[in-house]
Amino acid sequence: MPFRIVAILLLTLNTSVSAQIKTHWYLGEWSGALSAFGSNLTLTFTVKDSWEPKAFLAVPAQGVSQLPASECRVSQQNLELAFSQFGIRFSGQYDGDSLRGTFSQSGYQFPLSLKQKDLNRFYQTPKAPFPYQARELQFFSLDKRIRFSGAFTYPKGPIKACIVLFSGSGAQDRDQRIGDHVPFAFWADTFTRLGYAVLRVDDRGAGFTIGQSTALEKTRIQDLFDDGKAYVQAMKNQPESGWSDSSQGLPIYLMGHSQGAGIAIHLLSQGVEGVAGAIGLAPWAYSGRTINREQNALSVAPVLDDSTLIASFLILHDSMVEWVLNTPHFDSQSAQYRAQTLLDQNPQRKELIRAFRKKKIDLAPYLGQQYVQLSGFMTSFMKHDPSLELSQIEKPMLWVQGTADRQVNPQRIEELARLYSNIECQMMTGYNHLLQPCQRCTFDEYFELPVTVGDKAVQAILNWLQAQNP
Repeated sequence: MPFRIVAILLLTLNTSVSAQIKTHWYLGEWSGALSAFGSNLTLTFTVKDSWEPKAFLAVPAQGVSQLPASECRVSQQNLELAFSQFGIRFSGQYDGDSLRGTFSQSGYQFPLSLKQKDLNRFYQTPKAPFPYQARELQFFSLDKRIRFSGAFTYPKGPIKACIVLFSGSGAQDRDQRIGDHVPFAFWADTFTRLGYAVLRVDDRGAGFTIGQSTALEKTRIQDLFDDGKAYVQAMKNQPESGWSDSSQGLPIYLMGHSQGAGIAIHLLSQGVEGVAGAIGLAPWAYSGRTINREQNALSVAPVLDDSTLIASFLILHDSMVEWVLNTPHFDSQSAQYRAQTLLDQNPQRKELIRAFRKKKIDLAPYLGQQYVQLSGFMTSFMKHDPSLELSQIEKPMLWVQGTADRQVNPQRIEELARLYSNIECQMMTGYNHLLQPCQRCTFDEYFELPVTVGDKAVQAILNWLQAQNP
């Protein structure tokens, strides 16, 4: 789900250099946890192509996937990256299997160490050769301003049904890459081997999907709903779906993770032709504003560590969100001024300021930076409530929800599902937001776990699909 921390990166190094440097040492994925403002944020830099290196940045907790670097320079033991569109720079010094240095943001500095990843331990990542057919697809958004790229896989034999995948928040590639995990590649491979045709797509702003800059910058939740309709139409345009030359093709199921499940719910409520049902993985099924509030409560807990202070912070948060939703145009300065005004009115002002100051955070400027990011897309997300659309849906749905999810409230999902006879809800004990069996169940653990999707979740989904298509 949408989760935002400002990330403007500058790295300076002061570490020793390993004596033995291997050729093209910089290629691969480098990942590390940034400890800042009381939270850990995992960053992954991917460097490809030894002749002319290219780099990408992923910040999964913020929904950032494969952000291309505007500059990638390698010199002896140093790696320097720039992401000019966000004012980001990284300069790292190689030391064996590590890059060591300092992370800085708007005057703040934090130590950061990146480790080169061992990709062989992620055993659920599909590997060629594949016993099915695949082809690349390109198609346009409904307004023709975005050209999507995706992968269509289908069995060599009879096809049971079609499945269209929708990723979670942020621009994600067709594999829904999260660190070294590629859940949608796993799902496409699993489903296709069992007789289903599957479409997965690079989101607007990710992978090989391209579009007009204004269309990308001004994306709102309604645009993603329209993108979902374009995905379904692209599936129907494939001859194997049976819809390209007929008014009645194979049943089409939608499967979305987190925000993607909210898109699937919306399409079902709109009665999109050919859609027979949907699967929600840790689904966005209730108010975006409520989800944002719950996530903020979790994010400040390490800083405040006191239920009374957290409640006071949430009063401040609610007032800021109300201001954001009702203020058409504002910048970080006006957001900071509003935050300061509300902070001055808070009965526990001194306690809040003191708690954040212990983490070297000046609260009012920090809030100004945070809440200015709620304009645009986030405002449209917070104003939408998928639960209001559920009564309009008669088609069957399966929700698979981890009990240790920290981005979607498991109790809310379970209680909401009980209200509707067409929703089957499977609760996965000890599973996180990505449906991995977890131990700490924190954001940073997503990238450490070797399991991409837990076996119980996989079996629940396969059983449900089999019941729909006996």
